[in-house]
Amino acid sequence: LQNFKTHLEEFCSNQKLFAYGAARSAPFIMQLLEIDNVVEYCIDDHPQKQGKFLPLSNAEITDSTILKDSKKMKDCCFVITGWAQSERIKANLAEHSFYKTASICPSFDINDHGGS
Repeated sequence: LQNFKTHLEEFCSNQKLFAYGAARSAPFIMQLLEIDNVVEYCIDDHPQKQGKFLPLSNAEITDSTILKDSKKMKDCCFVITGWAQSERIKANLAEHSFYKTASICPSFDINDHGGS
């Protein structure tokens, strides 16, 4: 775990960090990775979650239209906190030309496929 956290810190250095997926486990994942105080937004398209904030981190939950906001999305990477939807989330990010992702499930994984 410590090795993964170190790689994540290097991977996202000097970039904005976003969580993707406001799952019940998101606050736990963010605390586990010690990123709960640096995540700017958590992206989730469930209408009942939008406009709210993740517990502990106070990251605002917003929908995926934020991916089109070039000002907010400049120089960013994503931690997938909605791990059950990892493949769908990665596909949605790739569709918007975002490839820098990190996830803990099904395994600890950091990707920058496709460049960004």
